[in-house]
Parts: sequence; structure tokens; C-alpha cells
Amino acid sequence: MKQNCCVPIPAYQPPEKFLEYTAVLRAAGIRNILVVDDGSGEQYSSVLDRLRRLEGGEVIGYPGNRGKGGAMKYGFAHIRSTRPQCQVVVTVDCDGQHTAQDVLRVAQDAAEHPGQLVLGVRDFTKTANGTPVPLRSLLPGENFARIAAATVGAQLVSMLVNYTLENLLSQYDCLVVVEPDRAEQRMLQKHFGVDGSAGFYRIEKSGTLLRLKAE
Repeated sequence: MKQNCCVPIPAYQPPEKFLEYTAVLRAAGIRNILVVDDGSGEQYSSVLDRLRRLEGGEVIGYPGNRGKGGAMKYGFAHIRSTRPQCQVVVTVDCDGQHTAQDVLRVAQDAAEHPGQLVLGVRDFTKTANGTPVPLRSLLPGENFARIAAATVGAQLVSMLVNYTLENLLSQYDCLVVVEPDRAEQRMLQKHFGVDGSAGFYRIEKSGTLLRLKAE
């Protein structure tokens, strides 16, 4: 299963600790790692060059920053055309928040359910390796919005949320909503006119306008 699993990692301006994270993945037997450089720039070439020298590792990229969605699409297309042996693809972030054990668990589940999408859901009742959960991760969307609104003003927060949400979704073709909280549901209702409940939504684009269609 490990040999047939590919792990694409979108990386924008990766820190030195990214090397440590890839070492952890490799130590767990995850060797088929694809790093997608999302236009990090010359100042990050040292980190990326060291990743290129890893056995089984590969770094691809392009000029300019396309965002996480663009990086993932680029990585998926590369895997499809150059790595036909990869039967399972598990995506992770370059900040190391996804443990090697969780990557293997998702890969195993995906291998047992071919042709299906497997989603990992965060569990904040326990921590990985005994480390504390970051404070920012303990704040659900609703509480964070309240704190931010009290700090910089509700109007500014609304503008930032609206811009960030549309900018993020514009990079994708679909949205899968899993266990949304009340704030997330209200946000989808307000900006896209959908009920925001758990499910699959098709992202339709018309110029600069975005629409969500439940399927």
C-alpha cells in the first residue's frame, strides 16, 4: 500500500521545518512524495533543492502563485501522467499538521474503498504525540469571528471573510461540506444562497461571480 500511495504537498514559501516533516513521512515508509512549489521564489530554492535530492521525492512548480487549489490541480495532473502506479493519493499541508500515522490511516482506508473519496475530520478531544492543540485551532469559526469583530470591527471582518471565501473557492470545481458549525452555515447561506448543510456542492463560475449548486 505504501508503494502505491502518492502524497502531493502544495508548498508556498516552505520553512526549514518542512524538511523535518518530509523526513518524518519517509521514516514511516511514505517515500512517494510530490512537492508542488506554488511560486515560492528564489529565496526558498535551498529548501526545495534539498527536497529534490531525496530518494523518491520530486519537486515540480511554475512561476507565480496560483493558490492551494491551483497547486493541487497541477499536482494531480502530474501524478496522473507520470505515476500510473499510484492507486492512492493522500493530500497533506506543508506545515506538518497531518501526522504520518494519519496519512497511513487515510491511505489504508482509501485502498480498501477504491474509487471513493476519503475525508479526514479533525478530533480536538485528543492531541497527536501529546502536543497541545494550537489555540487558533481550538477556536471554531463562530467564536473566532466574534473575537475578530470585537477587535477590528464587524464590517471589516465581513469584508475579509467574503473576500477570502470567494478567493479560495474560485480555485476549485466543487465543495464538500462536512459537519459545518452554525457560523459556517450562515456564511454559505448569506454569500451563496444555499442552506450550508453537509453535502456536495458544485462550484459554478460566471466571470467574477461564483455560485454553489447542491448535488
